[in-house]
Amino acid sequence: MAEALLVSEPESRVGGPYGQEDFSDGVKAFYDAGQLACVALDAVIGPQVCLAGFPWQGAI
Repeated sequence: MAEALLVSEPESRVGGPYGQEDFSDGVKAFYDAGQLACVALDAVIGPQVCLAGFPWQGAI
């Protein structure tokens, strides 16, 4: 995930039932059995994500 975000490594790693990597730009990556399972974006500081030109979050 760090490579896709153009950073050298995550800001922190969290243990638990799923592996978790937290990045400074509001992106969190969750892993299950070593495979990427979910990507979560912080609605306040995370990047704006669009699908077919429509924002997924932060839309009014």
